[in-house]
Amino acid sequence: MNDSNKNTKPKQPQALLVDPKLCPAFKDVNTGHIIKNALFGGDLAEGQPIFNQLTCEDVISGKNNTWIVLGRDRPGGAISGNINATQAGAIDIVVGRMGQQVRQCLKDGNKIYTDPIFSGDAGRIYISQKTAIDKNFNLTAGTVGSPGLDTDGKTVAQEAAESGIAIKADQVRVVARRSIKLVTMGLEEGPSGGEDNYRSIQGINIIAGNNTDGPKNNMQPFVKGINLKDALTKLSKLVEEVAGVAHQALLWQDETNAALADHFHIWGNGAQPTSVSHPLSTVAKNTVDAHADTSMSDYETVMEKIAKFRANYLFDSGDKYINSRWNYVN
Repeated sequence: MNDSNKNTKPKQPQALLVDPKLCPAFKDVNTGHIIKNALFGGDLAEGQPIFNQLTCEDVISGKNNTWIVLGRDRPGGAISGNINATQAGAIDIVVGRMGQQVRQCLKDGNKIYTDPIFSGDAGRIYISQKTAIDKNFNLTAGTVGSPGLDTDGKTVAQEAAESGIAIKADQVRVVARRSIKLVTMGLEEGPSGGEDNYRSIQGINIIAGNNTDGPKNNMQPFVKGINLKDALTKLSKLVEEVAGVAHQALLWQDETNAALADHFHIWGNGAQPTSVSHPLSTVAKNTVDAHADTSMSDYETVMEKIAKFRANYLFDSGDKYINSRWNYVN
């Protein structure tokens, strides 16, 4: 819709007399006529900016603010990114330039020209042979770092010479009818920039809120489920052993208490027994009676709880099995 002469017969439903996203040529429109002609996929008079096309770019545009730009790496204006570099080809697929702030004209009627706005365009798939992908999309470094940025997040002097793909929209879904793999390569396959850029294996970061600062947002490694299951299984067995040791100790203590309950000493030439120590005897008998009522039942209760814990958390048939039954991480 770059030719103003084509805007004399708009076909877009409007709530008010003038849609502020559109140019003044749309002021005298018939709302009923617009609604009628827009039904069943008819043309809409949709306000959209004019893309600031550079000489190196081939542009395919649709009628509803949809674009495919074949050019070189540029996340913004005419001097951004690797726009002046060779081997920096880029494909920019965009819907909704300027997002919710889209306008076709200023208040004075002059048309609006726009460059790529990675922070504001509604949806984008960006592919570049040479780009600083995290810098372009203002992404935190995480534990894998950010090509084109120092560890403190500041821009380095030279643009990154690595290929990159980014997908950005309000909602992003990746759907497979069978399986999905997220794979990072190591020394087997170096970056596209050349052998000088070989790196060790880098992992996968999942970052909510684009923030890794503070105790609530700090990065921590994934748990390996099989190892965790093995560890908790061994821990539960150790608890079992401790419970067994404690139970055996109670049995031995019961024997000691039984002996103390009737304990006496022999004294004098006549080898007469002393009287029983009533305080000691009373405590010993009470302890024996208490253990007789509780020690075995407590031990059995602990063992039952351990068995239920294993069945519920450590067996894949459990309702709260700690591992995913389908998803894995190395």
